[in-house]
Amino acid sequence: MSRYEQRKNRRLKDADAKAGYDEADAEIILLDAIDQARERLGISQAELAELLGRTQPAVSQFFSGGYSVTIDAVVEYLQALHLQARVEIVPAKEGEPALLVGR
Repeated sequence: MSRYEQRKNRRLKDADAKAGYDEADAEIILLDAIDQARERLGISQAELAELLGRTQPAVSQFFSGGYSVTIDAVVEYLQALHLQARVEIVPAKEGEPALLVGR
């Protein structure tokens, strides 16, 4: 089971989290995509923390969804990893989540 699925299953056990599933799921999918890219680049969380001027636990908390993620933070992490994200805005079909990343 992927880290994404583990985090998703943990969050869905809480009734309040389940009610906000689409929003939480979108954040988890985005963070997981960045984390997987970090791993493919062979950069450890400690190395990324150094690039960002943060601690490794702070980077771990970012990827675990331990706090609300801002677009500024996402951009900062992408820049530190020398990555860019491409965003395509299209009409959603009924029942689709608001954010699809790498699906």
